[in-house]
Amino acid sequence: MGVIEYSTSSGLGFYEEFARKFKLDINNSVVKIPSYLGDGFLKKVEINEGFYIVVHVYNYLNEPLVLKRIPETKSNNLLTFRFVNYVDSDKKYLSNVQVLNEAVDIEDFLEPGIAVYNVIIRIRKDILFSLAEFNHNNEEFISFLSDSNSPFLYQETISFEMNSIIIDLAKKTDYGKLEKLYYKTKAMELLYHFFTLFSKRKTYNTIPINNADIERILRIEKMILKDLSIPPVLSKLACAIGMSETKMKLLFKKIFGDSIYNYYSSARMIEAASLLKNNKNLSVSDVGYSLGFSNLSHFSNLFRRHIGMNPKVFKVQPVELCKYSDSCRHSAGISPKEEHTNCRYRQLPFAGNPH
Repeated sequence: MGVIEYSTSSGLGFYEEFARKFKLDINNSVVKIPSYLGDGFLKKVEINEGFYIVVHVYNYLNEPLVLKRIPETKSNNLLTFRFVNYVDSDKKYLSNVQVLNEAVDIEDFLEPGIAVYNVIIRIRKDILFSLAEFNHNNEEFISFLSDSNSPFLYQETISFEMNSIIIDLAKKTDYGKLEKLYYKTKAMELLYHFFTLFSKRKTYNTIPINNADIERILRIEKMILKDLSIPPVLSKLACAIGMSETKMKLLFKKIFGDSIYNYYSSARMIEAASLLKNNKNLSVSDVGYSLGFSNLSHFSNLFRRHIGMNPKVFKVQPVELCKYSDSCRHSAGISPKEEHTNCRYRQLPFAGNPH
């Protein structure tokens, strides 16, 4: 198992540390993953000073790889956005985007035999807020404006639009003379889609959190996703991570922007949508039963609330209409009044790779 530890304070980010550890050349800002490890590449593009993007493409690694980021102890002005797309993976993983500051200790485990595409954007706060014209009147973005170096992390599920951008960035490494403009445009699009989702959160609590608590809450997510046919039991989850139910619920909502059960329901419906689109031999009943539903009417109603149409209609819809758009809902006979009130779950990807 390969282990890579990296720290931004040393001047070497993951990109540089990966090349150093495996004694690889950096050619035109690209590190090619050697065949003995698998297939893929890493590419870093500095858009401006204090604003850069790194694309990671891991195509079916031959051995597991652990990536450990050492937290920065000194206050700094950088934010990291981590867009992670698990391509053709199973339901143990849910493609997501995380935003965190330098004080957060992050560890990623890349399993062999699956494809993972990461897009990392690191940007100075002043550049981001100048581009987006954020200010202290924007309640939802107050925590991003803070000068504190206390750990913070937020996570959202990847949207269809984010997913498509990540897939595009993973296709090749050379975009010609206008390459920097291309990457800047894609980075801005990803940031726009993240903040569009984040701004739909109903609450923006400022409860302090530390790295140990972040690790525990992220462990809960893994426990939820391990088997989506089994609803989470809050008392068991709290016991498993050694935290009170009250604190666990508050911190989970702080990071994920929703309750544990709503997150579980959303993940369950994303998996249902993925199964319906990517397995032609599976019927709606097969999918419902595989996800633990004994009442198929309840399954259809829940699917309709989260995805925007009933599962039978969704299964036969052309993919270009499956971004859960207005045209898609109209073709399914859904009026605006019938839409699920929690629109944070609109436009979720139904698969790692759009077909």
